[in-house]
Amino acid sequence: MALLTDRTRLKAGLLQRYGTQLRQQGDRFTIQPVEDPDGLAERRAALCLLPLDLYLMMAEESSGLRDHGLFD
Repeated sequence: MALLTDRTRLKAGLLQRYGTQLRQQGDRFTIQPVEDPDGLAERRAALCLLPLDLYLMMAEESSGLRDHGLFD
């Protein structure tokens, strides 16, 4: 639900709610603009999503951008 919601909102020109849509900046991923950044962790937790820092690390590692040692 969070992935679809964020993707749909971004395509409509709105800010995402859950921080699931990323963009690559060099050898890192960052989230695309999100509404109410201060409440992001709480919204992610309410849907049992990974904390943002771990989500970003997993995305970087699984894409081959960085090795965080998560899949050793």
